[in-house]
Amino acid sequence: MKALASEMINKCANCTYQCFDSYMQRARRTTDYVLPSEVCVMINVIFSSKSRATKLTMDSGEYKYHSKLDETLETMLKDMETCIEDKVFEVCNHSARDFWGKIVKRCMGVGVNIK
Repeated sequence: MKALASEMINKCANCTYQCFDSYMQRARRTTDYVLPSEVCVMINVIFSSKSRATKLTMDSGEYKYHSKLDETLETMLKDMETCIEDKVFEVCNHSARDFWGKIVKRCMGVGVNIK
């Protein structure tokens, strides 16, 4: 029974992770970027899966073993964190480039020499 529950948790987490990945690839890089609530729900699903997987691996209140499912879910969470950090960095980088580009254009328009 635990094996079946573990397999179901794994399948749910994999589907959620794939959806998260495709969602983040389609995300825009504009300055008004807001982390969509759907992405937050996906992260919560993975956290919930991790807590359920932890309950499966417990035996009399102590960890029986650290299952492969726990490791997979931990890897998914780290990848999601990295993906969100990268997306925020891209947005900041894009915004900074736009900002400095506008400053340079304005300075050149008034005849300021930038070196």
